[in-house]
Amino acid sequence: MMTITNTAAVAAGLAPLAFSQALGGKYIDFLRQRYMGQYIREDGPQSHLSKAGTPTAGGVLMLAAFVFGLAVVAVVRGTAFLSSPVILVVAVTLVFGLLGFVDDYLKISKKKNKGVSGYTKLLVQILVGIGLVLFAGGGRKTRVPFGPFMLVGALIGIFVGGPVASAYTSLTAI
Repeated sequence: MMTITNTAAVAAGLAPLAFSQALGGKYIDFLRQRYMGQYIREDGPQSHLSKAGTPTAGGVLMLAAFVFGLAVVAVVRGTAFLSSPVILVVAVTLVFGLLGFVDDYLKISKKKNKGVSGYTKLLVQILVGIGLVLFAGGGRKTRVPFGPFMLVGALIGIFVGGPVASAYTSLTAI
């Protein structure tokens, strides 16, 4: 027997799938017609040149399917489903989606492989994370599981992440 919770779970899975299946091909054709494809660095590997022109900004379709699925679940379960934690998750998802859209837009408009810098993306993500902790009722005394380890990992990534990534890239390209 299907309960309202089961129905909502099925709707949460099927609605975005149906949405993306119905509109995905048309959206990709729309992007191709407007030459909204990826630009590949000239100094990159030759194997990447085949990716040139691949439509970008697919996150817009994914986010639209996500919001559509959420709307369907809200109809099935009622608006009480749209509680504060759900709204926070949706808001964070949309902010990160907007960041990805701006990144893709800059790449397409400049006709280069450079969009939003990695440091800017990281800064936005950190600020959104801090805002989320503060808005969700946390504060300076909020305990973060594995917080010290995450801090050490972040510091290592900031100070030696570039050389480590370059070394890894050069090793895997062999």
